[in-house]
This record gives sequence, structure tokens and C-alpha cells, in this order.
Amino acid sequence: MAPGRARRSMASSLAPAFVLMAVGLSCVHAQAPGLDTWCGLAGFTPSVLHSASQSCTTSTTCPSADNYWTSTSSTLLGAQNCLLAGPLATGEPWNNPLQSACQNEVVQFRLADSAFVQYGSISVFTTYDHLLTLTVALDGQVGQQLMYNSGDGNQGIRLFLGDFFNLTTTPPQYAYWPNLVSSDKFTCMTLQVNLQAVCNPLTSTYIPTQLTLRPVEEGGNYGCYCNAGPMFQGFANCPPINMTTPGFIAAWSLQLDIAGYQNTAGGCGTTPTYKTVGSYNAMGTGGIIGLYAPPQCSGPVPPLPPTPPPQPAPPPQVFWYSGF
Repeated sequence: MAPGRARRSMASSLAPAFVLMAVGLSCVHAQAPGLDTWCGLAGFTPSVLHSASQSCTTSTTCPSADNYWTSTSSTLLGAQNCLLAGPLATGEPWNNPLQSACQNEVVQFRLADSAFVQYGSISVFTTYDHLLTLTVALDGQVGQQLMYNSGDGNQGIRLFLGDFFNLTTTPPQYAYWPNLVSSDKFTCMTLQVNLQAVCNPLTSTYIPTQLTLRPVEEGGNYGCYCNAGPMFQGFANCPPINMTTPGFIAAWSLQLDIAGYQNTAGGCGTTPTYKTVGSYNAMGTGGIIGLYAPPQCSGPVPPLPPTPPPQPAPPPQVFWYSGF
């Protein structure tokens, strides 16, 4: 056989194998970013392991904006995607040093539905610059995965903050509805409110605009929009509350209208089911209202403690032979 013909015969015999190999590789899917780390975590809900969730058992391709608890990038919602303050030395899920919280105080509340079934955690702490920081972390579920979809008009977040000693049945003044952030799904999200200027739920609602977000001396009202009176009437009728005064007790509640998604290797599914969760039973009495006494801190964040030096190597072992 001529050399040229032999080369052509070999090439033609290899071609089908190469095509089959390429087709096989094209069927391999890439799982969602951050999923590997999240699947190795135990949930905040007792006895829940993310590895048993449908998202992990199917290596889902359904992405979350927070990369399944692993992203702290900024969003328009108020702070970071997922800010979890805790002992960094113990590893995930903590991604922010405990020292960033005033007096190292981070309080964990159950994220539950009205039947008190837990689905994750609400962590609450105050920063040294007086930002109340609330992080909602959704645990993995065996069936549909609960996620907050900022692009779905049926979903939203409602936060109530008020003076416990002047508490009335008023609607939440902080309502975070879709389109305040990118149209993505979240398994973890962080909200932040300036405790030195909290919208009074008796008189105002948080409506962030270029005008209202300015401080009072610049003609605004820290995002607080008066409930009564003509549009843009003087904000003196609804001044915000300073919750950083010593002895202040805040009443708070947080509710989320979110959805369960059929997370699989094929994506997020197309028929979500809706559910309301929040700080139910926050006081242990079956209520939605919880109490929070903001800790007193000011000034810069204290430096992290120095990393302890490595332990010295053990001395070499010496064996003695005594003979016979």
C-alpha cells in the first residue's frame, strides 16, 4: 500500500472515534460556582447536611448570585451577598472576622415558616460604624431548594424596625422588592441599616431615591419618605430614629416571600413554588417580633489578634540499646 493511502486510511478510521469522544465530552455539565464548598457544610438547621440536598446530589447547574454562600461581593440591596461573621479559624461558612462585630456579638435566629419549620438562619450583628447587619442563609433541602429571586415579582423582603417601648401594629417600613438588585437567585443575602437614622415605622417608609438618601443637612432624610403630606414636603414631619442611644431596645421582624426551585443537573426548573419564611418564633413564644439591644461601640474596628506562632517540632526520639 502506498504511504499516502495508508495515512488516509488511518485518518478515516480515527475520525469516528474522535467525533464520539467530542460528543461525549459535550454532555458533561459544569456545576454551579461555589456548590462544592456549600455541599461540604452542615446547615444551620440541626441535623441538616447540605450534601443530602437535591442541589448537591444532582450537582446542579442552577447558579446563585452569592455562589452558594461563598461570595461577599457588593450588591445594591444594602451590603454584601453573604456576610457571615464568625471565627475564621474554624473555616467555612464564616467569611468575615468575628472582630468586625461590635463586642464580638453575633446573634443567630431561626429562619422558619409560620409552622416553625426551620429552613436556615438569620444572623444579626452591629458593626463599629453602627450598621445593623442581617444575613439570611438558606440551608439545603432534600426537595426543592429555597432561593430568593430578585427578578420575580411574587417575591420580596420586608424588614420592620421600631422602638419596643413605642410599639404599634404598623407595616414594615423597609420593603426590598425585586429589581433593587440584579435579577438573580440568592441562597444567602445581607441587609444593612444605619442604626443612627432608622426610618420611623409610625411616620415613614424607606424609599431610596437620589433626594431621600441625602442626609438632612443636604435636603434629604436618609431614605425615609414621609407617609403623610404632599410629595417631597419637608422631612421634618418624619425624622428618623437614632437606635444607638444606650439602653435602646429595638423591636424587629424580617419576612421573605421566596420560592423553591427544582435544582438539578439541568438547571433550576421552570415551576417554582412560593413560601413565606422569616423570624417566626424569634422570641420563643410563637411570634414574629424579636427584640434586639444594639451593643455600644464606636471608633475603628480593632485589629485582629496576631496569629499564634507554630508549635515547635518535637525533639528527636533516642533509643538506647542496653545489650544482654
